[in-house]
Amino acid sequence: MERHTRRLCIGVFAQFGRGAALAPLFEAVHGEPMQTLPALKEFTALLGARNRRFEVRTVSKGVEEELTEREEAFELARRMLWLAPGGAKEQRMRELMEAWWGRPEGIALPVQRRFIGIVSWEPARRD
Repeated sequence: MERHTRRLCIGVFAQFGRGAALAPLFEAVHGEPMQTLPALKEFTALLGARNRRFEVRTVSKGVEEELTEREEAFELARRMLWLAPGGAKEQRMRELMEAWWGRPEGIALPVQRRFIGIVSWEPARRD
C-alpha cells in the first residue's frame, strides 16, 4: 500500500478477527482453541514496529447483541466453525447455541465487533 501512495495511507480494521466472538463455541465443539485472524491491535503493532507514526479513530457499532433467526444463526456459525452439514459436531453446536444464546425470538449471537478502527499513517519517504 505504501508503495502506491504519496500522502496518506488509510486502513479500516475490526476490533477482533472474523469469528473471534464464536471462539468459545469453536473450542467446545472442536476441543481446541480457535486461531483468529489478525485485526486492529496486530496491525497497529506492525506499524509501530516499522516506526510509522499513526492515528487511530474508532467508530462504535453501538449494539450489544445481535438477535438472529435460528436457522440463519446456525448456518453462520456452521460456516465459521468449518462444520459439515448434518454431522455430530453441528448437532453439538446447535445444542450449545440454544443453551448459551437462545431466546424465544431467536439466537442472540455475541457481538462480532464492538467498534472498528480507522488507521491512518504517512508512508515512508521514497527519496
